[in-house]
This record gives sequence, structure tokens and C-alpha cells, in this order.
Amino acid sequence: MRNLITAQEYCSSVFDGTHATPKPQKCGKPLVTSKHILNGKLDIANAYNISEEDYLEINKRSKVHQWDILFSMIGTIGTIYLEKSEHISYAIKNIGVFSCRHEKKARYLYYFLQTNFAKRHIQKQLAGAVQKFLSLGELRKFPVFSFDERSYKNISILNNLDEKIELNNKISSEFEQFARTLYDYWFVQFDFPDEFGRPYKSSGGKMIYNEVLKREIPEGWNASNFYSNPLTTVIQPGIEVFGGDKVYLPTASVQGDKIIDCFNEITFQDRESRANMQPTPNSVWFAKMKNSKKILLVGNYATEYLNKFIFSTGFCGLACQEIALEYMWNTINSSYFENRKDILAHGATQEAIGNDDLKSIPLLIPAKSLLKLYHQRTKHLYHQKYVNEAENRQLILLRDFLLPMLMNGQVSVKN
Repeated sequence: MRNLITAQEYCSSVFDGTHATPKPQKCGKPLVTSKHILNGKLDIANAYNISEEDYLEINKRSKVHQWDILFSMIGTIGTIYLEKSEHISYAIKNIGVFSCRHEKKARYLYYFLQTNFAKRHIQKQLAGAVQKFLSLGELRKFPVFSFDERSYKNISILNNLDEKIELNNKISSEFEQFARTLYDYWFVQFDFPDEFGRPYKSSGGKMIYNEVLKREIPEGWNASNFYSNPLTTVIQPGIEVFGGDKVYLPTASVQGDKIIDCFNEITFQDRESRANMQPTPNSVWFAKMKNSKKILLVGNYATEYLNKFIFSTGFCGLACQEIALEYMWNTINSSYFENRKDILAHGATQEAIGNDDLKSIPLLIPAKSLLKLYHQRTKHLYHQKYVNEAENRQLILLRDFLLPMLMNGQVSVKN
């Protein structure tokens, strides 16, 4: 085994973010914490802003630079993020930083911190009776392999796999953004193409006041609710017996609109169950819990979802008419729906909505011809998004399989 040295010796420096709690501001610089490090990404969008003065004060001792590794020191300890950008406009709180300031050393350390050796060391050094944490002193003493070019070459394949995953995510995001923009133009602003190809509302298309929605909608459109409408059917829980092996999918395994944790499979074979749901073709699923935006789209092409998973009753499922699938997905994915869901959530232990609560959420019912056109324009985008995400899950499995063997030299990359 190669020599072990401390992180303090390996890195340019090892430091942490502020332990103070700066006052939130409407505008300013984001303050990111351990909870904003999610699956190798930094969720800056959900960080609160701090003043320019607080930002500068924190960065006097805790400024993050390109090729630094952010490390969650509290909460879910050991989640990491590699900062690749030259332009960094956030400050950090309760986050450790392995400051490498060197691309190859940073990439190598990034993968080392994901090995079982590193994870076991983290568990041994945890402190805290109520809430566990890893101290800055322990981060500085963290044992790491010394760096050399030959070892770095071994992990280049891992970097290539991650770049492919990142590219797939970027493509999927751009596809979804296009579909979302079209949805906003047609179903929010009502500037869908009229019979002459002109934007309907902007060109003087007739609008009628609707009592259910309490606003004007295009002539010929209707309104109902999310429970009783001509576009969807609420899927009821209850499977008497599982057919074949199934993987139980709780809401905790979904982040946003992606399945992120289905690799430690919990399978059931012929087990009686009345508390789970089998996903059906052309359905949309969302988490019922308050302040939990998690949604999945199951097209008729989503064979992995249809054949592999059983969904928990933490989800609500809507079986959709095929032409309404993408429209319903974007409607469920809107702030309008999420706000209504959170308002209606109830419960003593964990607030959530029930199926009957969907009767209180108004739903716009567009013209069938426009739903069909939107479906035709966007179905291939969502199909490819599903393909990309399914490929990414396989790439993650391959990366995690190769990581320990490449890190300990059991296998190596030849010239």
C-alpha cells in the first residue's frame, strides 16, 4: 500500500466555514451549509442570502477557491463537492474544505474520500452526543494516500464516467427547460398558436372568466380539480401480491425528479402488501409530504419503473391520458401546485396531503387539440431524459464498482 500522509500535508490548507449565523437578506451572496451538498452537487438555489459585509468577513478566513473540496462536517457527514469553477460567489458555514488548488490532486482526493477506507475512518472519528460531527482537527489529520501521476492515471476512467454523467444531466436539463418554456407560453400565458399560427392571447384571442379558477381562461377551455377530471385518475394503494422481484422505492430515494438511491435494493417476492403501488404507464407521481418536492414521470417507455419498482404510499400517483402526460407533469412540477399542496397538508407527526385533498386544488383543462400538440412536441424530450437517467444509474454502479480497485491498484489503466 502506498504511503499515508495527513490531509494537512497533502493539501495547501485545510479549513472550515463560519460557525456564526449571519442574518438572512433578500438580496446578497448565498451562504451554503452541509445540507446544500447533495450527490456531488452544490444546491445553491436553496441557500439563503447574506449581506456583502458578512460575505466578505467570512471569506477573510474561509474563502473557497477553484479545485477545493467541500466536506460536510455535520448532519450527513462525509458528503463532498469538488469546486471546478474559477468564479465563486458563495460563502460557507459548518463546511470543511480540503484546499488543493491543484486540479489533479483535487480530483484524486475527491475519489479517495469516496473509498470505504475513508468512510470507515470518518465513522471512527465522529464526535458529539446528540448531533454527530467531525472536527476541523480531525479533518487536518485525515489520512490520505500521497499523490503521484501514476495513481492519478488510474482514476482518470472514474473522471470520464462522471463527465459522461454530468453531460447526460446537462442534456436532460436543457430538454426539460425547453418543454417547461413551451408549457409557460401555452398554458400559463395562453400564447399558444391560434388557427393562424399567432399567439392566442397576445393576438386578441377571446378570454372567458372561470368561476373555479377565479380568472380568465381561453374560450372553450374548462376547469376541474386534481381528483375528478377527464385527464387523470388517482391511483389507489393496494397490491395483494407482488409479481416477481420488486424494488421498494420510498420518497427518500428520490431527489427532485431523479431516483438517487436504488442501489441497496430491498426486494420482495410474493409478499402480501396493501400499502404500496405499482407504477402504471403514463403516470405522474409526487411526494405527499409538506415541503417535499419530489416528482417522477413514468412514460410507457419507462420499463425500469414499470417492471422493477413498487412505490411507497408516500407518493400519490396520477394515471394520465397519454396526450396529457407531459402537461400534467409540468403542472405538478409548478410552484402553483406545490404551494396548494403545502397549504392543504395536515397531520400530527408529518404533515402531508391525502388523495381526497386533491379535490380542493383547481386544475385547468385545456383544449384536447392543444394537449395533443404539446404531447407531440415534447414526448421525445422526456423519453430521452428517462434514457439518460437510466444510463446514469448504470454508470454510477460501474463507477462505484471500479473505484476501490483503481484506488488500491488492484487494476490499473495502461497507456
